[in-house]
Amino acid sequence: MTALRAPAGLGAHGRNLWRSVNGKFDLDPDEVELLHQASRCADEIADLRAALAAGETTVVGSTGQPRVNPLYVELRQHRETLARLLRAIDLPDEAVKPSAGSLRASDAARRRWARERRRRASRGTA
Repeated sequence: MTALRAPAGLGAHGRNLWRSVNGKFDLDPDEVELLHQASRCADEIADLRAALAAGETTVVGSTGQPRVNPLYVELRQHRETLARLLRAIDLPDEAVKPSAGSLRASDAARRRWARERRRRASRGTA
């Protein structure tokens, strides 16, 4: 198993994913490409999480109604895509663990949604 150099342009999350898999498992060329795409997806997830952390949980819809920030949908879709890419690489289960940052971000999102639900309940808009 020879470790390949990380593709250019990967951010911190993508490089971490690349390093956690590359060189530790014997990947065929198709799996290397899947890992490349998964690493880019990990960076995009980090970007989406940062945008959500800096923004609001709800936005104003086209008719003025409050609606969930559409970045949540994108984040969910990216997470599903990342999971599919990692499954396609067929790594052993113990090789794929959520990062501490991912766990913290999930916890923060749960807290934000709980605050939003409490706020709506107090206003009677639940």
